[in-house]
Amino acid sequence: MRVILLPYNIAGTASSLAFALKKRGHRAEAWVYALDWLNIGADRVLVRSPPKSGFFLQLAIQIRKWRMLSYLWKADVVVYCFGATVFYPARGSFPKWAYPFWISYNLVNMGLQLIELAFAKARKIRIIVLFQGNDARRRDYAIRNFEINFAREADGIYSSAGDFIKRYQSWLFDQLADKIFFMNPDLGHVLPPRSKFMPYPSVAAGDFNFAGVTQTQGTLVIGHAPTSRKIKGTELVIAAVQNLRASGINIELKLFENICRDEALKLYAHVDVFIDQLFAGWYGAVAVELMAMGKPVIAYVREDDLIHVDPNFAKDLPILSCKPDELEQTILRLTQTSRAELNQMGQNARNFVEKWHNPIVISEHIIR
Repeated sequence: MRVILLPYNIAGTASSLAFALKKRGHRAEAWVYALDWLNIGADRVLVRSPPKSGFFLQLAIQIRKWRMLSYLWKADVVVYCFGATVFYPARGSFPKWAYPFWISYNLVNMGLQLIELAFAKARKIRIIVLFQGNDARRRDYAIRNFEINFAREADGIYSSAGDFIKRYQSWLFDQLADKIFFMNPDLGHVLPPRSKFMPYPSVAAGDFNFAGVTQTQGTLVIGHAPTSRKIKGTELVIAAVQNLRASGINIELKLFENICRDEALKLYAHVDVFIDQLFAGWYGAVAVELMAMGKPVIAYVREDDLIHVDPNFAKDLPILSCKPDELEQTILRLTQTSRAELNQMGQNARNFVEKWHNPIVISEHIIR
């Protein structure tokens, strides 16, 4: 069976699933428009030497997109990652002056998307859609229903028009997809009822050495890796650490920004505790990497979203959950916790990754 995953490789999801499927004996490939700043590889890259400018990169992608349609003659199964076909409508936020261009672009791409999906169905390709976050997350729903959310923190990501497109895409895939998965539990509220939760498959725990927590009772090193400071709550992290240091607490904060994945993984080994996102209501793929290394992870976990995950998964979840306004107290408690106990938390986190984030096991959902 030939499985092609495209067109994005967010946090290495597509390439990790492709590798796992190869281990299962299938022909699997990850195809992407271009490598992102994390520089995570893929089997086929449409724009191999992308221009640095965002505009010219997008122009190069638009010109070459047609080449990616060759999957229609090669795949038995296609996995649309980040809720995107090769041609798909823009779902973000745009200034009002750009709306005429946005509408024209989306009308063209929605038409091309329907043709693309019609060909896939005609060839009896099994269609699987994987939503990963802002490809489905809607501002209107989040503000109405969640006390804590990053829709208020990230004005440039969401819009009413974008919410409309996301509703349409959800409906369209409900009509045509064989399976729909989501990787953040809050998406279960806005996607079709038949959609199922899939844990991040981007980390094989066996590829990470257990580093654990520093055993000496010295400075507690806090790590934080913001892809977007507003979304991750980075200013709250900085303020919490500064306040605790000012009161005499022996801690240090290390920020990891704009670093490729291979270099970042070397640096993560030297932190004791990792703080992930504080508004999303879930942890990110980077938290899985830190847990695989045996590091306790702090993030805000929205309890109401856990109805969309396996009850045993929720029971095993080792994330140290705290609301944004509880961060300082949470860090303070960890500074008062023995290193042996922190190390055990890290071991529990490692065990969780081995049990629930194994890409070989997760990839079975793609083919069965």
